[in-house]
Amino acid sequence: DGEVAELLLYGADLYPRDLDRLGGYLSRKYRLPWRSTTAPRVDSVVPSNGPAGGGYLVTVYGANFGERSGRLRATVDGVNCSYAELVVSGCNVYSTSCVVFAVLRVPPGRPGYVGIEIVAEEVAGRGDEAFFYDPPRVSDVEPTAAPAAGGATVTVLGVNFGSAP
Repeated sequence: DGEVAELLLYGADLYPRDLDRLGGYLSRKYRLPWRSTTAPRVDSVVPSNGPAGGGYLVTVYGANFGERSGRLRATVDGVNCSYAELVVSGCNVYSTSCVVFAVLRVPPGRPGYVGIEIVAEEVAGRGDEAFFYDPPRVSDVEPTAAPAAGGATVTVLGVNFGSAP
């Protein structure tokens, strides 16, 4: 059993995103549950997969990515993206709809499905299993035969081996 905290705000003129920022802050500080109503939502990632070595850009489509790029952060499988940019396209005085998406530089990771978390305006949202790191794929081994005693140099050819040490 824990303590219950209740915060009443009267006449504060707060928007839902402001309440989510406050709720998120109190949640992190006091380790309390908080369900955001304006959290970023990850709908799709293009491309939806890539090499485990990372370093390439992907586009994340969804909603509630905020209004300013400087306030956008992202992680892939818990690893910070070195680049996260908010892009707004097709908005003008004559348009009633525009496209908002995020462009991220994918960090290195382990093969398999991973989640992407977007933090916009200090409110976090997550897309579970939103991206797939491709596993290594061997295409050839040279030479095809070697002495049983060992000592031969073998070259393995393929893709998605990760970055060189």
